[in-house]
Amino acid sequence: MTTSSNGSAPGAIGSFSMTANFGQETFSYNGSSGGISVSGSGVLDTANGRYATSGLSVNNGSTNYSGTMHGLLHGNGAQATSGIFHTSGSSPAYTGSFVGSR
Repeated sequence: MTTSSNGSAPGAIGSFSMTANFGQETFSYNGSSGGISVSGSGVLDTANGRYATSGLSVNNGSTNYSGTMHGLLHGNGAQATSGIFHTSGSSPAYTGSFVGSR
């Protein structure tokens, strides 16, 4: 996972974990990068290999933001994932991206 505050690039590199429940068509995500933590869960579109949530929580110390995440599953058996997220609003306080494999 990498995060960047609005106007400062390239941001910080971190780590994440993600679980997918294909039977229930849900996912959960937890990550951290440069003092920022990101967590949330949402809907998994198993037919198209996509997932999304508008219920993301982005935390920077004592400041909490709501946010949105969109991602894709890649490869046979969903061996990899990539996605983006941002805090809510017309000028997001934080944006980020992630890529990983199992």
